[in-house]
Amino acid sequence: MAFTDYLSLFLFHIVMPLFFIISLGMASFKNKFDWLLQLFVTSLYVGIFFFIGSWDILNYYLRYIWIVLLLIAIIISWIKIKEYPFFSTLDGEGKFSIGVNLVIIIIFIIAGSSLLNIFTKPDQAMEIDFPLKNGTYHIGQGGNTTLLNYHYAYDVQKYAFDIVELNSFGSRSKGIYPKDLEKYTIYGESLYSPCDAKVVEVRDELPDLTPPEMDSKQPMGNYIGLTCKGYEETTVYLAHMKEDSILVSTGDEIQTGEIIGMVGNSGNTSEPHLHIHAEIEGKGVPIRFDNKWLYRNKLVRKTKG
Repeated sequence: MAFTDYLSLFLFHIVMPLFFIISLGMASFKNKFDWLLQLFVTSLYVGIFFFIGSWDILNYYLRYIWIVLLLIAIIISWIKIKEYPFFSTLDGEGKFSIGVNLVIIIIFIIAGSSLLNIFTKPDQAMEIDFPLKNGTYHIGQGGNTTLLNYHYAYDVQKYAFDIVELNSFGSRSKGIYPKDLEKYTIYGESLYSPCDAKVVEVRDELPDLTPPEMDSKQPMGNYIGLTCKGYEETTVYLAHMKEDSILVSTGDEIQTGEIIGMVGNSGNTSEPHLHIHAEIEGKGVPIRFDNKWLYRNKLVRKTKG
């Protein structure tokens, strides 16, 4: 991560929520309408970033703290304005404040409108098993909108997922962006076949890279390509695997739940994670894991067996 990435992360996940919440709790309002506008602005910001924020980088559970603080700010501000009239004559400052809030609301609504797409599930999707066990896994990229899944802008990986594992504190690593691969919870985790399948592609010889190094010439790094039983025209790819960890070969017939390798950090990847997507003739295919439609900030809790 570059310095600008850290700055953006801190600004949008920490500074901005605090600014809006403190403003709601501490501001002097002219009337209840003025208060409602500020409440709507604050709730929209906190709500949008509750869904789209990269919470695994800081702490997954931090987003719930903002919800609690928002509720406290609502109570405090309501106590102050509950006797105010709903509307009253405004001076120039009051009119300006209402105008600014209305513009912000419109911007937030336009920016967040595509989030409604996450509730529209594809009619046709591959049904496969989740390929990881014994951990709490976080969907870092996934969903049918670019706000939640940058892959969605590219046809071949349209429904791809990037998956990390959270530690007991709700973070994906020890530190925000460590260079030591062992500090990433998912690094070295076993991968399991998500279906009864035939192995059609394998690459295993590429090195695991030290963050933030990336290999743009070999974007998938070490990977396995599978054709699942019942979906023979579709290829499922599991990418960024650990060097020399793959336990299957091209042509092998494997069973659901069979160990096939380990999660690594090879290829065009900024940190250890599992990338998985399905495609047919260069087009991305939707995937449901264990009959569930997943998207960013969803958790999957798995145990062995």
